[in-house]
Amino acid sequence: LDLTNLQEEEIITFLKLHLIEGQKIRQKRKKGISEDESFNLRMQFLDHQKLLQEKFKLILDENQYKEWIARQKLRKENSEKRRNRIKKQ
Repeated sequence: LDLTNLQEEEIITFLKLHLIEGQKIRQKRKKGISEDESFNLRMQFLDHQKLLQEKFKLILDENQYKEWIARQKLRKENSEKRRNRIKKQ
């Protein structure tokens, strides 16, 4: 993405916090929880993902943001392809 030093520092700091929050959510979901609690955690996770996109939009310039979105889309597609291959085996 050709980040400046300031952009890189902001992203690293934010991603560290983002990963910690994501781990907390995943750990809660691993425990036996009710459907309502599971739904609330999924909504919390989606809110967290939206926050990630908004933060990146603020940190990156327009071209960098478009490239980041394209990379995220490609990453998601590749992940889905891997999951499908595993399911077929």
